[in-house]
Amino acid sequence: DCGGGEPLSAAVAAALDAADVSAALGTAPPHLWLGALLMHDEPPPEAEEEAAWRSLSGAPESEHLVKLVTCTLSASEASVLSKATATAHAGDLYLGSAALYFLGSRTAFVKERRELSLPYSSIADVRKKSGKLPASKGITLTLAGGRGPASVVLTGFAAPNHVRHLLETLVSRCSPLLARERLTENVALRSKFGLEHDPSLFVLAEFGCALVHAEGSSKGKLYVTQRYLCFKGSLFGRETRAVYAFDEVLSVEPCESPAPNSISLACTTSEERFTFF
Repeated sequence: DCGGGEPLSAAVAAALDAADVSAALGTAPPHLWLGALLMHDEPPPEAEEEAAWRSLSGAPESEHLVKLVTCTLSASEASVLSKATATAHAGDLYLGSAALYFLGSRTAFVKERRELSLPYSSIADVRKKSGKLPASKGITLTLAGGRGPASVVLTGFAAPNHVRHLLETLVSRCSPLLARERLTENVALRSKFGLEHDPSLFVLAEFGCALVHAEGSSKGKLYVTQRYLCFKGSLFGRETRAVYAFDEVLSVEPCESPAPNSISLACTTSEERFTFF
């Protein structure tokens, strides 16, 4: 049992069966990638995306593509970008299992495509980049080494928070420099919700939504950690904060009330509804 239900268990079993066949034929690779087990919340990339990433990045067989997204990249030091200045470039960002690879788009105004290959082991910090406009929100990566840390800024994502948390997961598995629980955002979250007694907590995912009250809905954000759901929102200028421990949750079910894409959360002492995801 892989802890992810029948689809995940079946995917892992199929990968292991394929490895057994390869071993019997003498063609087994030195590494076995169980992407469904490590990143079971991410849909697998298309075969064409995987092939394009491998041909562009020259990644070894032991590495695999996790996700492909479009974004805009800029760097604080020209040396970080190959054949580039420190200006911003739009393009494709390939998130591999051990490194990220960026390839800028070629346009009528940009003849030379910009490239960046960055192993996760060289990343010391992953931070949220705020902005007034959606296109300016994104991620700042701090790189270790050299005379001082350079920074790479990624913006223009369709879902910046999702990509940021995915990057945190990938980097923390490869970089001894990054501990997710010590990231600024996670320290602030534990303080905000009175969870300082559990210093290993960090945000796995976050969702904009609203918590339904008798007098209305508090619009805010729902944070998912390893052991708690934490909500922070406001209604008529009045702040709402709530913490739900997983060991007190009886069920989480989708519902269509008060709006589509709502969920009902039943706990030992209360029942809540979250909507407008």
